[in-house]
Amino acid sequence: MRTKRGGMTLHEAMRQLDADPAYRAIRSARDRELAEVAELRRREQQPLLSDLSSAGVIVAWVGELCSIPDPDPRIYPVLLDHLTKPNPPWLLEWIGRAFGRKTARPIVWDTLINLIKTHALKERAAVGVMVAISDMAQPGDLETLIDLLSDPSIGGSRVFLVSNLMRSKRPAARAALLQHQDDPDLTNEIKARLARTRS
Repeated sequence: MRTKRGGMTLHEAMRQLDADPAYRAIRSARDRELAEVAELRRREQQPLLSDLSSAGVIVAWVGELCSIPDPDPRIYPVLLDHLTKPNPPWLLEWIGRAFGRKTARPIVWDTLINLIKTHALKERAAVGVMVAISDMAQPGDLETLIDLLSDPSIGGSRVFLVSNLMRSKRPAARAALLQHQDDPDLTNEIKARLARTRS
């Protein structure tokens, strides 16, 4: 379909680009770069995947742990071990996110809360863990979530608690959001979500 009179279709434009040696060189270099990153990430997560395999859980990459409907609880001690190792930031975040299951809560909840409160995690690990805390939190955890949200020393990862608090029907949750709506780490998320509830 032509977008304007005498214009080119997308297919024609792509054919023209494919015939251009400079474009082919750029695309080839980009493909090589992506392949190198993929290989590096494969190697970086290999120790974790090997330890998970020894615990009886076989995955091809760490992100798969977030899509397993009912993960084997044996993964959580392995993940806790790797969460505080000198892993690359991207891997630490995925490890943190992998805790975000109800089955993980009785095993890791107190440990993860403590790691966040004591600033024991690197930034990307804290991001993943905060996502997980928000995912596995129960209604009775509201006070803990508000406590975490209220501590600016924890940093920007607190923003991942906002969606959980927005879902709560308890007045204390909304009061906490209103109280912290001018916090530099939280203001955009809180104000955007509060605006949607008013419209």
